[in-house]
Order: sequence, then C-alpha cells, then structure tokens
Amino acid sequence: MKLSFRDVEREKEVQASELLPVGQLPLDTPDRPVLAEPVPVTVKAEFQDGLVWAWVTARARLTLSCARCLEPFEIILEPAFEVRLTEESGEIVIEDEVRQNILLGLPAQPLCAPSCRGLCPQCGGNRNKKGCGCTPGTKDNPFDVLKNLKLKS
Repeated sequence: MKLSFRDVEREKEVQASELLPVGQLPLDTPDRPVLAEPVPVTVKAEFQDGLVWAWVTARARLTLSCARCLEPFEIILEPAFEVRLTEESGEIVIEDEVRQNILLGLPAQPLCAPSCRGLCPQCGGNRNKKGCGCTPGTKDNPFDVLKNLKLKS
C-alpha cells in the first residue's frame, strides 16, 4: 500500500484499509518473531497547510520465544502512529512503516508470563512444567582463589 502526496492533495482526505499478508512484513531479528496471521491496517490521510498527515493503525499477532524458558507464546501488538509527507518526499510505502513500528513494539525481553521460572541451570528442564529434582548447589566461583590472597600493606 502506497500513500501518495499528490493523491491526498487532490482528494483532500483519503481513507484506506488493507490486510497485509505475512510475507509482506519480514521481521528478521535475532529473536525470530513470527507473524501468526495477516495484519489489518487502516490509514486516514488529510491534506493540511501544504502537508499530508496520515494516521495509521495496525493489529499484529506474533509468536515469540520466551527469554527464560524458550517456549513459544503469542502477543498482540497494536501500533498506532502518524506519518507526515511533504511534496518533496512524494510517496511512502505503508508496509515499511508498519513493519518498523511492529519491531519497535517488541519487548526487549519477551516473557511468556511475568512469573516464568525459566530453565534449570543444571539439567536444562523447564521449571514451569515440572520440578526436575536438581538441588540448587553453588557453582564453582573462579574468584574463590582470591579469598586466600594476602596483600602487603
């Protein structure tokens, strides 16, 4: 979906809705979020004082991996933003703006639940599903050797 300065200038107001296919919004990030369904987008654009102002809303359902337990879970992001076009900028591709705003809305540390207990550091089992029976022992600390260090004063 493209929004053209000239079209909005001529019409004074433009409204559009579109369902963006999953393939049109590549989310190539290290976290590997995946769009679960097409993204509905609505655009309302107006020509005011020599500029085009566009208000865009979208609703994206994504599947992410939990940062603690690595299990997949779904979240819904609803980015709403505005875009300003000038005569020099000409036109804008709405898909690019929607993609960027979805990426900006992703959590820095995605968690399936705030109470997620994560993986056991000893056996790697998911502590949310069942207890693994591992005893929480102390790991060897490489700085333990400094306890016996004697410094000259």
